[in-house]
Amino acid sequence: MTDIEFLKIQLAEAQQAKADLASQLLLKSSELATTLQELDQLKELLQAKNAEKIQSIEEKQIEINLATTRLLTIIQNLQVGILLEDENRKIVTTNQNFCKLFKIDVPPQALVGMDCSKSADQFKHFFVESEKFVSDIEILLQKREIVLSDELEMVDDRVLRRDYIPIFDKDQYLGHLWTYREVTEKKRIKKQIEELSNFTKENPNPVLRCTNDGEILYANAASEDIIFMLSDYRYRELKAILIAAIQEAFRIDHDYKIELSFRKKVYELTILPNAATTFANIYATNITELKETTERLDSQKEFYEAILNKIPADIVVFDSSHNYIFVNPVAIKNPEIRKWIIGKNDYEYCEFRNKSLDLAKNRTQLFTKVVEERKEIEWEEAINQPDHDHPVYVLRRFSPVFDEHDNLEMIIGYGIHITERKLMEVELKKAKELAEESTKAKEIFLANMSHEIRTPMNGIIGLSGLLAKTTLETTQQNYVKLVRQSAENLLVVINDILDIAKIESGKLQFEAIPFDIKEVVKSAFQILKFKTEEKGLQLLVDLDKVNVSMVDGDPYRLNQILLNLLSNAIKFTHEGYVKLEIEPIYETLQEVRLKFTVSDTGIGIEKSKLETIFQSFSQAEAQTTRKYGGTGLGLSICKALVESQNGKIWIESILGKGSTFYFELSYPKSVGNSEVVKTDEVNVKKLSDIKVLLAEDNQINQFLAVEILGQFGIEVEIANNGKEALDKLNTNHFDLILMDIQMPEMGGIEATKLIRLMQEPKKRNIPIIALTANALKGDAENYLAAGMNDYLSKPFDEIQLYKKIVNLLEIDTAQIKEQKPKTEMIITTAYKIEDLDTVTRGNKEFAKKLMKIYLDTVPEMNNNMQTSFVNQNYEDLAFHAHKLKSTINGLNIRFLSEDVANLENYASSRTNLDTIPPLVAKLYAELDAVGDLFKKTLA
Repeated sequence: MTDIEFLKIQLAEAQQAKADLASQLLLKSSELATTLQELDQLKELLQAKNAEKIQSIEEKQIEINLATTRLLTIIQNLQVGILLEDENRKIVTTNQNFCKLFKIDVPPQALVGMDCSKSADQFKHFFVESEKFVSDIEILLQKREIVLSDELEMVDDRVLRRDYIPIFDKDQYLGHLWTYREVTEKKRIKKQIEELSNFTKENPNPVLRCTNDGEILYANAASEDIIFMLSDYRYRELKAILIAAIQEAFRIDHDYKIELSFRKKVYELTILPNAATTFANIYATNITELKETTERLDSQKEFYEAILNKIPADIVVFDSSHNYIFVNPVAIKNPEIRKWIIGKNDYEYCEFRNKSLDLAKNRTQLFTKVVEERKEIEWEEAINQPDHDHPVYVLRRFSPVFDEHDNLEMIIGYGIHITERKLMEVELKKAKELAEESTKAKEIFLANMSHEIRTPMNGIIGLSGLLAKTTLETTQQNYVKLVRQSAENLLVVINDILDIAKIESGKLQFEAIPFDIKEVVKSAFQILKFKTEEKGLQLLVDLDKVNVSMVDGDPYRLNQILLNLLSNAIKFTHEGYVKLEIEPIYETLQEVRLKFTVSDTGIGIEKSKLETIFQSFSQAEAQTTRKYGGTGLGLSICKALVESQNGKIWIESILGKGSTFYFELSYPKSVGNSEVVKTDEVNVKKLSDIKVLLAEDNQINQFLAVEILGQFGIEVEIANNGKEALDKLNTNHFDLILMDIQMPEMGGIEATKLIRLMQEPKKRNIPIIALTANALKGDAENYLAAGMNDYLSKPFDEIQLYKKIVNLLEIDTAQIKEQKPKTEMIITTAYKIEDLDTVTRGNKEFAKKLMKIYLDTVPEMNNNMQTSFVNQNYEDLAFHAHKLKSTINGLNIRFLSEDVANLENYASSRTNLDTIPPLVAKLYAELDAVGDLFKKTLA
């Protein structure tokens, strides 16, 4: 076969195959068309089915949404806290009650999606067992088992109950649900119910339930004795009594009581039958002690009645209607009458005993008064007796007695025969009149003694003061100083005697004004500072414990006590120290009680002498007065002053080692300002055009007053008695009268009364100051009652006199222009030329050089200090104070040493700034006055 044939055959086969393929394609095309048609039909069918399914799904979604909304609404309104977390502890939902329980201040919706893995640590502080709260949550999350009703105690006393519910879908863990609800009130109620249910069980008294034949149905723990009695054959009689009592209670259908005694105990049983059943409740009370107490009371009643019957006083008891219910034999001796009077009243008694009905009427009126006023009343009854030459006196008392409801139960009458006392009172009255006459004579004697001594002392102290202001040699100045000190010491003695007189006569009075305790102490220390320095002693004070310083009371008396005790300690101490300590004993909002302690390292006191140390005119040893001086009145006065203020004072001492005095005083806390009288630096300015009438009969006092008033720039005219004063006042003009009290022809009081009756208003109302040597309490009241405006005791202080004149004439000293003095200038500084002698050792030339150096340098430093203060340049102020301190210490100006040191300290540290102005003012004035003194001395 050739190649062409072979190709033809192959081509024919290919064509046949192509035809077959085309036929097959056609067939398949027909089938595909059929299939496409069927697919179209199926598509239409599927579209219809899908539309139905979509509608169904949308309807289901709506239902699900509604259900979800309802579920969320329910969750939000549940009265428990709901917290739903997913498997990753993210919040799925929660409600407002959960937020409220845990005090979360955001809406529940804001918490959705938050991570709760750290929440246990964040909220553990809410719970009492905080760490257990955290560990329990970790355990629950690990176990994934339902746990219900966990109780959690919170720190704010709330109680929560928690449920934990894990959520699974088949085996897949989806998350967990927490529920919290507050059960605080339920727990409380449950506890109360449990406590009430235990009431019978815990009752200390027996409680039983029995049938009517004695069978026990219930008994609490306290019923052991009664159970034993009912079950023991030895008490079959008592059991029979109990059964009979139960049956009797059923019969009368009412509670029934009996007493049973066994095993040395007595029980009172109350049986309450239950008519609807066959059992009764039995409540028993152990009355053993009550029975014993009743027996004891009966015995005591007999005992006390026996006592009342033996008491030597009338004792009667009335009911609320004034009928007798008890009378002792002392009131009515006859036993038959005593028995008869029970239930009777005083009218019946007086008729029966033929006594005056006025007696019964008076008693009835007093009885009614007691009933109406509901308080005790006391009176004296005088009963005439035919066999006595005087009445029988009885002191009677009606005392009401009230029951627990405050209703009048009875009235007890007491009667004590006081005839002897009444007769003694008559004698005592006579003795009292004699004593009063003696006291009056004593007061007159003291007044006269005071007047007679004070009058010459006024001259001695006043003239020595004037003499000290003149140019004297050092020896003469020392003599004048000793004269003045001696006179002042004598004045202290006189004042002590007068204080004792006031105390003994009960005329001692106390102020009640606001004052600063610390200022009083500082004042006392300032006065005694030089005395301790002279003896080389330390004067110490401890006020650190005193928190309250402003109080109401008498600062002058406190100062007097402190000065007496401190001076006494200084007097008897030769080396060492004297110390004052103050500490509060107790303190309230209104009051403080302080303990003052004055201790020293002095000579001490024998133990045997301590009991009498506070007695008047008493000293530890007979030679004490000769060696140390004094009247022996100081401690007695201290004791009287302390005890008169409701305080107490005592002493501890060891001979040779020292003494410690203690006293306590209570003071109301003050809300006012301090009125403590301080030693102020009075800048005495001249008073021009002032004319004073001096009514004084003593020539020395006349001279002294004229000299002092002349230095003030005041013109003085003298009248030798009250009559002369009236004559001079009628014919002349005066601005003020200084009136002595005791003068010949006419005294000061009589003259003052006549002046107050004058026709001319200006003369009638002229200010009058009493200058008196009388210093007893009551004298001042007499002067003021006579019409005097003020008074000043001799010997008087010239500055006090100046102040009183200025105050009475209402002179504003700030407006007075400085004038040239008519007499020698007045030096008001406490510094004396003899103080310079300790530096110069009597070398007058050396003293003159020092005074010149002072006058050349100190005024400039003084002005610089003042300028620095005005400019508030505290650094410069401290510098100038330091420079002045050297000068002050070098010239022995001791009383300014502490002030200048304080000024330097306060200025450099800028502390206590409010105290700097008075310190600067004082230093400036005093240093200026010392300069004036030096100028006068050198002139």
